[in-house]
Amino acid sequence: MVALKTERKVLLLQSEKGVVPDAASSTDHHTLESLLKIIETRYKTGSFCVELLADGSLPGADSCKFVKASTIDKVTTGVIYIADMNLDTTTQKCQFLFARADASVSNPAFVKADGNKVRIVTPDKGEAVGFSAHMTLDYSSTAKQVHGQRTVLEKTANLSRSLIFEYLNAMLTRHSRDNGFEYELKGKQKGKNPEKRPYRLSLTAMSKPSASLKEDIKKGNVSMIELIDNEYEFVGIDKNDKVKKVSRVVKLSVDFPKKSKGLLDFLNKTSRKAKDENFDEIVVRIRNLPGGTSSSPRFNVELEDAAEMLYSKIEILEGFKDPLEQCYTTFCKPISDKIDGKLSDNSVWK
Repeated sequence: MVALKTERKVLLLQSEKGVVPDAASSTDHHTLESLLKIIETRYKTGSFCVELLADGSLPGADSCKFVKASTIDKVTTGVIYIADMNLDTTTQKCQFLFARADASVSNPAFVKADGNKVRIVTPDKGEAVGFSAHMTLDYSSTAKQVHGQRTVLEKTANLSRSLIFEYLNAMLTRHSRDNGFEYELKGKQKGKNPEKRPYRLSLTAMSKPSASLKEDIKKGNVSMIELIDNEYEFVGIDKNDKVKKVSRVVKLSVDFPKKSKGLLDFLNKTSRKAKDENFDEIVVRIRNLPGGTSSSPRFNVELEDAAEMLYSKIEILEGFKDPLEQCYTTFCKPISDKIDGKLSDNSVWK
């Protein structure tokens, strides 16, 4: 996904504070604002850069090393960090600008047709191809949604929602561990000291429902349905199991035409069959959507009705006076202002 000079796509999310495991929720009294202040404190210290693994993923939360930018002499794989942040407790909005230096991306090339010339721009010491993404979280009472607070995230290549929130949660995990957060385990025998276990703070982001799968099926063609069986790895009592690898993938090639009445019934039956056969997820490949685009919504087979499966709502920011750049060091006000417009536009959050 190439950054365009004339527009930006943004994801509409719903963010909320949580704890892991859930059993600690009655013990913990942090608010969403206090979580943002924890992140702000780390940002102000300057130790907020994390070097990524060779595959571009974040190290495990317990092994993440937050370092100052001045200590990074060479970007061997990649680095993610907060380039700019503003927490306004009066308006109850928190703005982020995330940046990623990615050493795995090819150097930028400029082509000149006259003479068939290509100019490659090579990075200086400590540099790598850069990407940035704006995000604003509105935690005021007027911005409350069903699953959390209104959040708008710029959709950027190599800075996915999952990577950004894993990065923020790594900060919260480090803070929880360093401050020894514990909760008492319920249900133990009387006369014994209650067992205490560690817990961590978390920041979750759910997709704002967009059109249902049914609506996209009316506009495009479903070309394939994939059944996925994940092998999970246990990483600790106080953490969510993570996917170790995909152990099985079954691809069902189909060609349902637009507005097919039989597809949703077929998809529901497939979902139930997949659950019986111990598959975990289903991916639906939809092509020929408006503008020549495609979509690949993924959902858990535990959902009772696949036809009601919803996925991320994407809005387009356009009408910029000046050309946009691929990467910023500080907030781009035109982008931030248009994000604020989406946050306050009730029609896009219905």
